[in-house]
Amino acid sequence: MKKLLLTSILASSLLATTACKKGWDISASQRLILPVDKYSEMVEVNRPNTKTVIVKSLELFNETSDGETAALVLDALSGTKSGMSADVIKYYLKSVKRKNSVKHNLFVHATYNGDKRNYSSAMDEDSKKLNFELISSDNLECTVMFTNQTCTVNENISVELSDVYLKSKSANGVEVEISDKYGDSIYLNLPADYIKAHLSKLSAEGK
Repeated sequence: MKKLLLTSILASSLLATTACKKGWDISASQRLILPVDKYSEMVEVNRPNTKTVIVKSLELFNETSDGETAALVLDALSGTKSGMSADVIKYYLKSVKRKNSVKHNLFVHATYNGDKRNYSSAMDEDSKKLNFELISSDNLECTVMFTNQTCTVNENISVELSDVYLKSKSANGVEVEISDKYGDSIYLNLPADYIKAHLSKLSAEGK
């Protein structure tokens, strides 16, 4: 099964070398990681009313191209779909806290060239299945060359994470595998300090 390893790209960041968690078929790689205080500076807070707090963390941005990494990506790809010229993946945590409840979601926006993948499931590095929703899957534009049609596709995904689960991942971070209808996967990394900063801001603003 072909797999893409996607690495967080941040405009201003520190380098750290980390290994993927045991059990994942991905080699050790360098990742761009920020300390928790830097992540905290880039957490957005919105209060639509007196009873609701919405917290959105920094958008992590990944771009990969066939056979080689894009200029800012340090990881080597383990493979790409034939005919695919580029993937652009954006993902972030967003939480909504009300008086007696809190809801966390990992939102993923995937843009790529080729046939629709229709991403259909998500699980973490421990093979725990996560609540997955494909919000939309749309062709942005299509070009025809002779008898071949190539489309740029945008898919929007939501993965729901319980409060207990997200807090449990604040110590070591989490890797989320998103799989499509072909059995291919992309891997998204949420660093521990990214999660800590998000939860800390949510706790402070929710008081």
